[in-house]
Amino acid sequence: MKHARLSLVTLLMLGLPATAQTVTVDTVADVIDISAATATVADLPGPDGLVSLSEAMIATNNTPGHQTVAFAIPASQLGWCCPQYNGIAVFHSSVGFYWRANDEVTIDGTTQTAFAGDTNPNGNEILIYSKTFYLNVGNSTLRGFHGSSIQAGGANTLIEQNTGSMNITLFGGGGSVLQQNECGTIKIDRSNDNVVVGNTAQRVRVLGGGGTQLATGNRIGGPAPGDRNIPTGYGSYNSEGIPSGHAIQLFYTQGTVIQNNWIGTADGLTIGNLACTIGISIETQNDDVLIQDNLISGIYGLGIGPHYPGTVWGRSMLVSGNGSGLTITGNVIGADINGDPTLGGAWGLDFGDPVTHPLSMTDIVVSDNEIA
Repeated sequence: MKHARLSLVTLLMLGLPATAQTVTVDTVADVIDISAATATVADLPGPDGLVSLSEAMIATNNTPGHQTVAFAIPASQLGWCCPQYNGIAVFHSSVGFYWRANDEVTIDGTTQTAFAGDTNPNGNEILIYSKTFYLNVGNSTLRGFHGSSIQAGGANTLIEQNTGSMNITLFGGGGSVLQQNECGTIKIDRSNDNVVVGNTAQRVRVLGGGGTQLATGNRIGGPAPGDRNIPTGYGSYNSEGIPSGHAIQLFYTQGTVIQNNWIGTADGLTIGNLACTIGISIETQNDDVLIQDNLISGIYGLGIGPHYPGTVWGRSMLVSGNGSGLTITGNVIGADINGDPTLGGAWGLDFGDPVTHPLSMTDIVVSDNEIA
């Protein structure tokens, strides 16, 4: 999916000055010929006349204020490293140390599309290869990347409009928004009050740091149609052909809302990942969790191989662990969007097992769910 460049109205909505400095990366080579300690935006480009991604981050980190990093990689450098990345600006480095934001910034990969056109029909045109790009401060934005790994550690971060099975982690901080991304995994790790809406992912994980450090106030989905996330399911098979995996997982959380998502199905009609065995897994300690108005289907967990061909292992929801306050209401479980029981798993709601998944949670309310 493609998106236009930032308009003046968008800049103002994000609280950015319309005259904010823009640094344009125009080479995929990770060359640094400026001072990493002192160079600012005014020192770009260096002696070679080009601006690498490392140089852009060094300069914006050393320059006060909120800058934008844009991209204008020439066609001759697209897909330079691998045939499978034809049409993509691939940033490949054995170091990549400076691929991190330590000062407020907007990293806008959609500018490459505006510069060179839609050269990647499968998504966006900027890819970080084999490294993680770090947003270490808050009030920053990253958009328009493809198939990369992103970790944000600040507050009030916006990560949006990325494609190609991105892996996105919020580690610490809080108050961030993840929206309209195509993801592998979204992980909210010891981070509070974040909003995850409009994403298509394999799985979403929310985890705190233990009983004394709960991840609080996170929302996955919401009441509006555009809030819906589609976690299709993550899973793998062991050597015996037994599947194992989840679509949504909660560990050590408080006040989590999971609302209006399609879980275990990409389109509401067909099964998602056949190796995914649990739609929503609630584990360890979780307090005041609301699971409302979701379509929880397609959780088959289908066995393969000579030992378990066709064996169904799936649970639409597994509740275990401890805590207080769990409300499960208004969900459609095991049926598709037409109400037909075509996508159900082996179990619908599974409230623990005294041996494998002990449950001691109190104040559980289950109401007004449709279970096929």
